Amino acid sequence: MGLTVARHALRSLGGDLILEDRPGGGTVAIAKHLINSISTGV
Repeated sequence: MGLTVARHALRSLGGDLILEDRPGGGTVAIAKHLINSISTGV
């Protein structure tokens, strides 16, 4: 359930959570989210 909540939260912010099987067992979780740069005016 935790990964479902994380995926929903990321998608509502314009990102995504991707799960992939690893050869030989296990899972890889990839969280994608855009980061905006902030201009300081300096």
